[in-house]
Amino acid sequence: MRRPNHRRRIQTARMQNQTSRQAVFSIRRFGLFKKASELYSLCSADVSIVVYSPRNKLYSFWHPFSKSIVERFVEEDLTPGTNDPNPIIIALQNANINRNVNTLERELAKDNLSFSGLKNLCEALEAADEEVERVVSQLLEADES
Repeated sequence: MRRPNHRRRIQTARMQNQTSRQAVFSIRRFGLFKKASELYSLCSADVSIVVYSPRNKLYSFWHPFSKSIVERFVEEDLTPGTNDPNPIIIALQNANINRNVNTLERELAKDNLSFSGLKNLCEALEAADEEVERVVSQLLEADES
C-alpha cells in the first residue's frame, strides 16, 4: 500500500521529441527563474542564471543587476593554484560575444547588408582611408617645398 504523500522517483532521461523538449524547457526555465526570484526575495541573495535552450537561444536572470554580479564573480579567483582559465568565466565571455554577434547581425539585417557586404564595405573604407593619407602626405610635401 502506498502512502498518500509519498513521492515516486522519476527516471530522468533526455527527451527525444524536439517539440516536447522545448515545451518542457520553457516550463522548467520559468520555474527556475521563479525560484531564483524567491531566493533573492527571501534571503537577499544576489542571483544570476544563464541558460541555453535546446535551440541554442540564450536566457538569463539577474538580480539585482548583472554587471555587479558578473564583476564580483570575475574578480574572485575560483581556481586557486592553477593557470587554467575558469571555464565558467569563459562561458560568460562566450555568451557576451554571442550576444554581440547576434546584435550585429540584427543591425546588418535592418540595413539590408550581409556579412560579406559589410566586409567589402570595410575594405573599401580602408582603401579610401589609405588614399586620403597618400593625398594628404603629397599636399604636405608640396607645402614644404
